[in-house]
Amino acid sequence: MRNVALGTLALSLAASTGCTFVGGALMGQGLWGEEPVFIGAEPGMAGTSAVCLGTDAPDVEIADDYLLRGRVLTRDAYDSAPEQGFDNVVPCENPVERSLQLEDENGNVWTIGYAWIDQDWDATPAIWVDRGEQVEILVRAPMDNTAAGLVVYDRHDSAIYALESGIGGRALEDGDIGSLRVSEDGVVGESSGDCGDTEHLSVEFESDSDRLVMYPQEDRGMEVDGDYLTVCSIESFRYVDGDCDEDSAEVSWVVFK
Repeated sequence: MRNVALGTLALSLAASTGCTFVGGALMGQGLWGEEPVFIGAEPGMAGTSAVCLGTDAPDVEIADDYLLRGRVLTRDAYDSAPEQGFDNVVPCENPVERSLQLEDENGNVWTIGYAWIDQDWDATPAIWVDRGEQVEILVRAPMDNTAAGLVVYDRHDSAIYALESGIGGRALEDGDIGSLRVSEDGVVGESSGDCGDTEHLSVEFESDSDRLVMYPQEDRGMEVDGDYLTVCSIESFRYVDGDCDEDSAEVSWVVFK
């Protein structure tokens, strides 16, 4: 009965925060007032992610980051999956069901694809912008790993949405979302599977005025520079002795107003 009640309560909390988890792997302090207990799962069962970028602009140089300024052409929607092959600048590591199109001052169109995939189900929170709205979008995709991340800023230069697809490394940097700093906190559980032994990690989110330590599949709210942001931890693990031809770690998350 306790597990059933926990699942119901967790779904209620997810609905209230905007974070949507299909399968829970966390039983913790926020629900029962106890020390958190993490129940390990296969990597990818908690979720995975993607951030990718394409454009019709000519002669785009491949770089570690792209800062785009312009007006929104297409508003994010569940049925706005971009056309196949759009990602000619930053390739998609996973399929994406959501996209946002931006027209820059030169008339070039940029398509940003992004996703949070929870057990093959699209759980991606929406980016709440309007068609014609002026925004700035930062996309980072370091060339030394397969990670990619995006941050959307409003016309007041305030971050309203960020998604870190930390597959095989880190993309977003401290300072991209105001004073928010993100780092691995520690090992909270272990599991074994087809790809060997896995360590599941907690992740620290810290701003100048607030601090969270979160488990995989956990969601909470925090203050960042006077703004209240919802924080969803998508996945956080690393293989100890991986036996598969896969990236050795993933630390992915999404924050939004």
